[in-house]
Amino acid sequence: MATWQEVKQYIYSNYQVSEDTGGYLTLVLKTTFGRSQLVHLACGEGSPYISVLSPIGPVSDIDGNRLLALSSADDKTTGIRQLGNMYMTTANVLLADLSEPELEVPMNWALGEADQYEQALGLGDRY
Repeated sequence: MATWQEVKQYIYSNYQVSEDTGGYLTLVLKTTFGRSQLVHLACGEGSPYISVLSPIGPVSDIDGNRLLALSSADDKTTGIRQLGNMYMTTANVLLADLSEPELEVPMNWALGEADQYEQALGLGDRY
């Protein structure tokens, strides 16, 4: 895969897309114990990378210091960003010559870590 259109074709062939606004896809993926997690893929026009995002929860419901403490564990592979009023896990992947594993792995990391944060913070399964 090397273009956003090719990525979208791959996603549509392998996942159920719940929202598509052109440069932004939303997927609902299953995690463990009957839980689910949103994953967003975003690629701005002409951007050389795709942002993989998964919501943790609203800023107003989360102690930022607690979230940062949880994020310092050695096994964490994604970052945390505040986008608007939401905390999200985030990973970025280069679009050029992107292979399926190079997209699948950060998607799984982002959703897995966001789901772990949700659970550790006692937020339920909202996203």
